[in-house]
Amino acid sequence: MTDVTRFILIFMIHINKHHLRHTTFGVGVAVLLIMASALTAYADSATFDFESYALGTINGQAGWLKAGGYDVAVSPSLGVVGFGVQSLRISNAVTSGSFGDQTFSPSLTNEAGETAAENGGLSGGTRQNTFVAEWDFASVVPGVEQPGLAVTVSPDRGDGARMSFIRMKDTATGLAVDFADYQTGGPGFVTTAVASDLDRSVSHNVRLEMDFVDGAANDVVRVYVDGILVHTGTSWEDYFRDFEGNETRTVDSLLFRVSGTAAPATNGAGFLIDNVALESLTPVVNPDVDDDGVLNDVDKCEGTVADVFPQYGNKQAKNRFMLNASDVWVTNAKPGTMGGFAPTIADTYGCSGMQILDAMSEATGLDFGGEYKFGITKGTLEAWIAGEYYVGKTLVDTVVVNSALPTGANSLVVLDDENDYFLKASGTWTNRGVELVDAEFSNYNNLGWVDGPDGGYPADLIDLQVNNAFVTWGSLPASPTNSYEIPFAPLTDGVVNFRVFDHADLNAEPDGSWYGDNVGSLTVEIYEDLYIDLW
Repeated sequence: MTDVTRFILIFMIHINKHHLRHTTFGVGVAVLLIMASALTAYADSATFDFESYALGTINGQAGWLKAGGYDVAVSPSLGVVGFGVQSLRISNAVTSGSFGDQTFSPSLTNEAGETAAENGGLSGGTRQNTFVAEWDFASVVPGVEQPGLAVTVSPDRGDGARMSFIRMKDTATGLAVDFADYQTGGPGFVTTAVASDLDRSVSHNVRLEMDFVDGAANDVVRVYVDGILVHTGTSWEDYFRDFEGNETRTVDSLLFRVSGTAAPATNGAGFLIDNVALESLTPVVNPDVDDDGVLNDVDKCEGTVADVFPQYGNKQAKNRFMLNASDVWVTNAKPGTMGGFAPTIADTYGCSGMQILDAMSEATGLDFGGEYKFGITKGTLEAWIAGEYYVGKTLVDTVVVNSALPTGANSLVVLDDENDYFLKASGTWTNRGVELVDAEFSNYNNLGWVDGPDGGYPADLIDLQVNNAFVTWGSLPASPTNSYEIPFAPLTDGVVNFRVFDHADLNAEPDGSWYGDNVGSLTVEIYEDLYIDLW
């Protein structure tokens, strides 16, 4: 679910929950229709405010169940703001380790869960992949702590096969909320304190949003307290797989449970619960939110905006492009001058010229000022369509190679074996006091540049090596500037070494004793043939 989808979904649920109290039905329906036409649709929902219920036991009222002798009843709301006249009161004065006789809300018609989730015949309808539940809670005794008070709430299918877990409790510093999920492959059940020190004198809202995703360890549960996202975790889906050897479970209701150590002093008090709302749904996402004919999953610009070239009083230049209000690329180029280049809005991934220039400026750091003024060029459009912008040869490092050092010098940058580079060697050094040497050739006593030092030595002797290997920097006649450039493709990621090889045996390691009469250095510039990924 996208963030936009989730926002609209949340807004719709709140409208549905509150429209009977705070808006007219017509306004609620109008908002729902607008939102539904944008992105989502409901599957099933229910709200419970207890106003029409009889005071006393909740069991059997409007589908609520409570078979056990727990301290749970429909009670006066005690003036809590937002709770109306009646609420559900619950304490843990009496507890047990059981499930089936505890307090269950009515079930939705349509269950929620993964495709393969088991419902045990307890839930049904049309299965949805999202379940949303929220409720308000308040202390019956807002002025003081109720020591030991704790009540849990879990999405369930009606038998205690819980898929998540919220604990509301009272502490010395105020009310608090814990969340527990099951993390497979290690920690198992993990409890997280998601809210603490909550004011006892007012009500608080808890909201769970559960996205059931087919497969293991991938459900998403978002926990909100008082409208603030306080935690994102997962469900209990893998508990059933890990410990029971079967599939995860469906949910269609809430289980309000009291277990563990009882707090008898809370009898007749505890928490008030109100404004319970349940939703099961499968979000329906508009595949083209900006209606430009390019589907969301390939659209690079959500919200295509027509170009406003020319700007600043300029005229659109010849051979430039702009996207008009009909999402059509137009140009003032003469017919036949573009070599058949006629991009569509789909070709440019739902982006206009202005949007492309903004994205490319951010990615490359370049200005594109002329194109902002006069229209986008064919070359820039082609780069955007290809997804990369060719910067060209870009200097990334300069290495000074001392001819007197057998080890040479390493680059500072690490070269990427997936990129292409150019090496530019320049300069000369002096051998034996009378012989000028560049990366490839030598000139003895100004007799002229030749391949190899004077005296019948091998041609590669005193050449500049790359990673301990001889390369051909150039051919005769020697460069008059003693500058040579060669392409270079590294075999592995790493730095690159340059050294002058000075030894009569080309298969031996350089002999340090041969370097004593070497004076000067060469310079190697490393250029990357640079492409910048645009998206």
